[in-house]
Amino acid sequence: MKEIYTTTQLKSQSVINANESVLDSSFDRKRKRHSDEFPSVSNHQIQYRYTSKNLNPQFMQTTVSNTVNSTNATAQTQNAFVKKWSSYWSVLILSFVIALGIGGNAMGQTYFSEGFEGDWYLGGNPATAATTAGPNAPSGWNQIRQTNDVAPAACAGGAHDWGQMTYASSAYSSTSSYPTGCSPYGGAPTAPPEGSKVLWFYDGNTNGSSTRLIYTPAVNLSSASSPVISFSFSYSQAAAVGLWGSLDGGTTWNQIGSNFATTSLGVWATRVIGIPGAYKTSNARFGFRIVSQYGSYDAFIDNVIIREGT
Repeated sequence: MKEIYTTTQLKSQSVINANESVLDSSFDRKRKRHSDEFPSVSNHQIQYRYTSKNLNPQFMQTTVSNTVNSTNATAQTQNAFVKKWSSYWSVLILSFVIALGIGGNAMGQTYFSEGFEGDWYLGGNPATAATTAGPNAPSGWNQIRQTNDVAPAACAGGAHDWGQMTYASSAYSSTSSYPTGCSPYGGAPTAPPEGSKVLWFYDGNTNGSSTRLIYTPAVNLSSASSPVISFSFSYSQAAAVGLWGSLDGGTTWNQIGSNFATTSLGVWATRVIGIPGAYKTSNARFGFRIVSQYGSYDAFIDNVIIREGT
């Protein structure tokens, strides 16, 4: 059956439609305003349901306010969570960086280094110039003649001390200690690993009865964990060359490890030797000792570093 509306009902419906149109327009304006004021609130959260119970604009405003407040509360909770975990991770990362820094510093600690680039002096004393009689040494170092205490000969056969060689124009020549101007007897290596100067022993022209020990200043290893000494070495003859250590200022010496293995002719090789625990003191000294062989080649050492091992 077709429904028949009275004039009063039709007028009432027209009023309702008109009110809904006005409220729709008001809603659109308010939704735009709230979207501008609360960009974090999505459009579907700002919605109005027009029924016979909620056509009241105040009710609509209350609904939107409650939605915004609920969203803000959720955002505050999320921010608090993020801040808490950000703080936790910041502390964790900072602790890791500090631990890594401490470990890295210990691992990379260098206690002493020498590249033999400086001048030589009598007895290693910077206040006294090197002499022909010697023995001479780099600043702070010292050299002793354990056997055959004879001053070095010129660039000829006889007794000789540890000296210094300078590499220039693809060739080596003795400098800063007597005898100067000598060329290597034989077995000269390629260019130095670092710089232009090296420690040198004239073994090809040294008779077989000379023992020389050249040693470092005091090295403080009291805080060391696993110290080592590393250096570049080139020697292919039969003379005994080794590392020695002293704990009494250089009076008493003991060999550390075995004599160095020889290298291929004219080649630099890196040697790394662990330092015994007894030398972890504030007054340790280390020296290179050679017993001359009077062979065909000379001995060369460079880039001496005493550092923390791995």
